Amino acid sequence: MLSLLLGGDNMADYYYKKVIKDSDDNKFKRKPKYDNEKEEYELRKHDDKCHDDKCHDDKCHDDKCHKCHDKKEKGIFTELVVDEHSSMDFPAPTNGTAPTPLNTRAQVKICVDDSDDEVLLQGTVEWTPGPITLVVAVLALLVDLAVPLGVIGTFRIWRSCNHGPFTPIFETSDTSTVNALNILGTIPLDVPLSLPLSTVTTSFHWVDKNPCCGDNIYILTLDVALSTDPMVDDDPITLLSSLIGPIRFATDTVVFTAAEIEDGD
Repeated sequence: MLSLLLGGDNMADYYYKKVIKDSDDNKFKRKPKYDNEKEEYELRKHDDKCHDDKCHDDKCHDDKCHKCHDKKEKGIFTELVVDEHSSMDFPAPTNGTAPTPLNTRAQVKICVDDSDDEVLLQGTVEWTPGPITLVVAVLALLVDLAVPLGVIGTFRIWRSCNHGPFTPIFETSDTSTVNALNILGTIPLDVPLSLPLSTVTTSFHWVDKNPCCGDNIYILTLDVALSTDPMVDDDPITLLSSLIGPIRFATDTVVFTAAEIEDGD
């Protein structure tokens, strides 16, 4: 039936071969054109992104940082940096050109490639203050005054932009209290007692909404002090902190993370 409509076997065979040949030629002719158009579109989109007012030109072309991300990457984590360790008794060493704050517990570095991006900072620290030593007379006075005896730990996150000076951007605190105190019988007033303090696990999170374009170094520090510092003698005036001296502390588990969040707009 097909041969009759097309004018015979020869005509059908000719038509069939021509259709196949033209189809194959078109396919191979169009493919390079499509690839060139796609490549040109991607390059044009990249250039538009890097020259957008929201993005610093020098940053987008900086070899030290990541290339501008595609639209599909917006609203998700694109980089995660973790500092995790245990049993640290001394401040971490200084890195880079900026002086590291005292009592540093952890440090992370992340590169931000767009001024509209944010950085999620999270931390968990297990810390224990050293014991407080007081004579019985002072301890009895604190009991009479109903003054709670404890140590407050202040956690701070500091940021350095492109190895510049560190500035604090976040602060939170937690408290360790006297772990146990058992006094049996009569004890002379001048006998010193060592008061152990409880181990505390502190967790926190914070979003840095204004990271700088380029390298952002985040330092986590911990400072401790008495939660209350009452006067224990008025001749001369004596504060409790002057009797116990500097409070030492140790950290066990420390986890500090930084994750870049691409702008979702």
